[in-house]
Amino acid sequence: MRRLLLTSLWLGVLLVALPAAAAPIEIVARLDPGQSGPVYSWSLLITVQPGYDVGSVDLVTTGFTDFVPNAANPGIGILDSAFNPDLSPYLPDHQGLVLNNYADGVAIAAGGSSDVLLGTFYGPNTSSPPVFLLDGEEAYGGTVFDPYLRARPPGEEALSAYPLAALSFAAVGVPEPATAGLVVAFLAALRTARRRGV
Repeated sequence: MRRLLLTSLWLGVLLVALPAAAAPIEIVARLDPGQSGPVYSWSLLITVQPGYDVGSVDLVTTGFTDFVPNAANPGIGILDSAFNPDLSPYLPDHQGLVLNNYADGVAIAAGGSSDVLLGTFYGPNTSSPPVFLLDGEEAYGGTVFDPYLRARPPGEEALSAYPLAALSFAAVGVPEPATAGLVVAFLAALRTARRRGV
């Protein structure tokens, strides 16, 4: 039983402490500053490395009630995009976002761009959890699509929500000294447990 507990602790340390591998396409929901509620806005931002133009983003989310596309982004097809506030019975307590370009070949985020505003989520929550961004692979057949709406491989994107996105796809990176300290603390606890015959 104690070994199972230690294994779970180790996995928890890895999830919280280690940053996700860098991906060419990074999508983040970031809580907008200076809000007092009861409804909070979260900017949906995308950063894209050169050569990875994005034409559509399909996400499953938690913790939101509405989404408004960025009408100032010339590539977004407002009428071709939709937010579903309830994916029940398929996924209870989850929402779905399909954010499309307005025509084939048009990018909503060009390669080499950083923190492009795709739109704004709204909801009652101020942290992750309960706010999460999840991939759309199962629900929509892909998460990120090129300008011709061909799905990009899942490994090309990283998803996260800030603040406190320790459990989402792209875990928040802890500075290296803190990471090393957590690993050393875990190894010390493991050595103590072994000496006690666990």
